[in-house]
Amino acid sequence: LNDEAQCQEYIARVLSPVGRVLQAVAAEPGLIQHPGGEARAIAVVEALRGAVRATIARSQAPVFDFFVACFDSLLIVQSAGTGSAQISRLVLRLTEGIVAA
Repeated sequence: LNDEAQCQEYIARVLSPVGRVLQAVAAEPGLIQHPGGEARAIAVVEALRGAVRATIARSQAPVFDFFVACFDSLLIVQSAGTGSAQISRLVLRLTEGIVAA
């Protein structure tokens, strides 16, 4: 990626599908209480954590912008997943990754 605009476009194209899944999970927080919904929430948080871990200096700003846009959905997933130790742990690890990046 040669310039910042290309980097932003690439990051947006890579993270958009995961962002849509996160929004879908957050749109029906009651489903997180069921095993299938919990598994979906876990998968999306793990995918987001992987994206953060793969972040390099050049892509930090677009990745951060993505998470700013998804902040409300992340809060909903965290709040709805308070009964799940795994969801709580993964959201904390995702937050740690964002801060460390």
